Amino acid sequence: MGYGEQQLKDLEERINNADCDAVIIGTPIDLTGVISINKPCTRVHYDLDEISARI
Repeated sequence: MGYGEQQLKDLEERINNADCDAVIIGTPIDLTGVISINKPCTRVHYDLDEISARI
């Protein structure tokens, strides 16, 4: 399931109006490919290794 056109516009507006110096993108997709971000941004990647079970 992806973002609709209005959701992308809302997300772009929210990010671009945020009072911040930079944006960290931690989504599975590269947001800069679908919206325009007016701040410095970088994309991070991560892996999750479960090391113990919940009790």
